[in-house]
Amino acid sequence: MKKKNLPKTHFELIEECIIQQGYTFKEWLHIKVTKFKSIKNPSYDIIKQMQIVSMYKLFELNGKKSFYLTEDLCYLLYNTDLKNVDSSMLHLPFETFYIGGLDCLNFIENINGVYIAKHINPDHTNKGATYMYDLFLYYIDTHNIQDTINAQYEIHKGDILEQIMKIESNFNDRLNIRTQCFNIARFIINCILYLTSENSIIEKIIPVDFTTNKKNKAKIKKAKKRSGTQITQYKIGPTRIDRKLKQALVNHTHNPSKNNRHTNSWVVMGHWHPYWVLKENVRQWEWDEKKVIKASDDGTKCLVNKWIYPYLKGEGQLPDEKTYIVK
Repeated sequence: MKKKNLPKTHFELIEECIIQQGYTFKEWLHIKVTKFKSIKNPSYDIIKQMQIVSMYKLFELNGKKSFYLTEDLCYLLYNTDLKNVDSSMLHLPFETFYIGGLDCLNFIENINGVYIAKHINPDHTNKGATYMYDLFLYYIDTHNIQDTINAQYEIHKGDILEQIMKIESNFNDRLNIRTQCFNIARFIINCILYLTSENSIIEKIIPVDFTTNKKNKAKIKKAKKRSGTQITQYKIGPTRIDRKLKQALVNHTHNPSKNNRHTNSWVVMGHWHPYWVLKENVRQWEWDEKKVIKASDDGTKCLVNKWIYPYLKGEGQLPDEKTYIVK
C-alpha cells in the first residue's frame, strides 16, 4: 500500500514546523536541551516541555514507530473488556511509539493521537516490590499539534483494570477529557494488547520515494530531503467488518446502557485470552515481533495472548423467554 493512503504522522508535522524555523530536528533538540539545562528552578510548564522534548528524542531513537488504527478496529477495541487482565500481559512492543487515527472517532474528543512511553523509575525501590514501570501517555491536541496533555501511570503487578480505575489524571481539563480519561486509558491499553496479540493484523506502509523519475540534481536533492522526513507507518486492524456489527458497536459505544437483551441483538464485549504453548511451536517471527509475553520458568512453554473480538448475539431473534410456574 502507498503511503499517500495514510495522513501524516504528528512527528512529521512537528518536523515540518521545525524545518520552517530553519533548523533540523537534531539542531532544534540540542537548542532545547541546552536551554533547559540552564534553568535552575524550572516551573511546571518548563518541566512539561522538558518531558515532551525527551519523549521526542526517545521516539526518534526507537525508530519513529507509528501505528495508524483503522476506524473499525477502534470500535472493536473500545468495546473490549479488560477484566481479569494481569499487568504482566501489558507487553509494550517498543519503549516509545505513536498511535494515530483517533481524531476520526467521535467517542474521543479533541485528541488526534497519543505517544506511549515506558520508563523505569530509578527510585523504584521506594515504590514497593510490586512496582514494574511508569507508563506515560502524551495526548495530542487535535486543534494544536504542538500542545500535549501528559498522563502518568505507575504500573504494578496485579489487575490492570483496578489500577487505572484508581488513578486520577493529574492534568488540567483544558481539553475537556477529564471525564473520559478512564475510557481513553482503557482504550489505549487495549491498543497495546492488540499490537502484541497472537492474531493482530499489522501492515507495513512503505513511504513514497520522491526521487523516482527525477533527473535534475537540484530536484533530486530536494526530493531526498523530502523523503528523509517520511516515516514508515504501520496500519493495524481489519479494513472492514460486518455492517450490522459495526452499527451495533457504534450504538453501544454511545449508549452502553441500551445494550440489553430486550432487542433483537446485542453486543458481547471482546476480551483477552492468554494461554501457554510449547516453545517449539513458537515461530521466530513471533519472537521478533514480540508476540510472546514471557517464557515459563523451565523454558519449555511460552505465554501468548489471543484477542476474542466483540460479536453480536441473538441476531434476528428475540432472546428466549422463560416460563415460570407459580406454586
